[in-house]
Amino acid sequence: MRAKIVFRVHLIFRPRNEALQFLPEQGKRVNSEEEAWKELERLEALPTLGVQNGNLEFKGKREFFRVSDATSVYDDDYEVEEIWFPPLQPNDRDRDRTVAVLTGLIETDVQLDFNFEGFPYDSHELRVELFLPKKHKDKMYELDCDPYMRVESERIKEGILEVKPDVKKRLFEWNVISEELSENENTTSEQSALTMRMRISRFPQYYVTNFILRPGVFAALACVSTFIPPVEIGNRLSLLLTVVLTLTSINYTSSDSLPALPYSTALSMYHDACHYLVYVVIAHNISFFLYASRCSKLCATEPTSNTDAGTVDPSMAACVASADAPCDAAAEVADVAATVASRWCSMCGYNIVVDYWILLDLDDFVMFFIFAYWIYWNRKWFAAHK
Repeated sequence: MRAKIVFRVHLIFRPRNEALQFLPEQGKRVNSEEEAWKELERLEALPTLGVQNGNLEFKGKREFFRVSDATSVYDDDYEVEEIWFPPLQPNDRDRDRTVAVLTGLIETDVQLDFNFEGFPYDSHELRVELFLPKKHKDKMYELDCDPYMRVESERIKEGILEVKPDVKKRLFEWNVISEELSENENTTSEQSALTMRMRISRFPQYYVTNFILRPGVFAALACVSTFIPPVEIGNRLSLLLTVVLTLTSINYTSSDSLPALPYSTALSMYHDACHYLVYVVIAHNISFFLYASRCSKLCATEPTSNTDAGTVDPSMAACVASADAPCDAAAEVADVAATVASRWCSMCGYNIVVDYWILLDLDDFVMFFIFAYWIYWNRKWFAAHK
């Protein structure tokens, strides 16, 4: 994956004699639109920055000027020291106190190895490898990393790599975790290099609200189907089909937030879990519907006379009849107890109370267990990803 990174770089250096003659007085600047800059480029008097892992392009004007307040502030004891430079030759002491800045806005297109497996709780590292080519061994600059550098006149107050507050506000979705600028130890003799690293993490609230909490609630609504009688399988499946279509729509909408990936993300696995929950509820409803159908077929062959039925508690018979039992109760109230008993008692070899519990109470109990496990699984999932 490629990304564009825009940043301003300040190269603080002691200019060579070829550049020293063009260095303006304190408070003045030479920019890249002036004739003097063309001469500086012809003489190769200024350091030339490059990017190893991408393409570099300067945006706007570059500037070359003098500074006098470049210091190093060590965090342990807040001791202020001058920036270190290599010692000069004895005949070159006039450059000892001369410090210049070359600054410009850089846009680079770099290859980034983003890993979205944790999306939307993902974090990434932005890495830009800067280097200075050593074209001439007697005319070259060396990159040196000083993490405690401060230049008050250029608003460099927090070290050599700093993300300004106004820039952080414009990142919107991202939070800057850390910034680091380190010197490369494996550079070749033809160049000196530094690596700029920045770790960022995503603010997940938008995705959690729209693509996690909402589908999680919709999936949980599948358990509401237990309030529909088991024999009305059409109504139950109609509700569950609506939930599946809603989850599929949310899944397609969330996929637009990411590039095409060959692996699953945390969000896609959560959506899969939502679908699996609905499939389990569908299997549960079909199982209890088949049991109810079996009851209906068996009870159709049972005798309905009081003589064959035996005795049964009339209140239990009325309860079964009022709870949409698979068999229609007798039209006469007097025959309800005997009719229900005859159609249920010998159906599976159990008492009428057992069959009533299997068909009605167990249906609700299993659905409640499924719903409770879904709540438990969500708590574990959020704890693991936060």
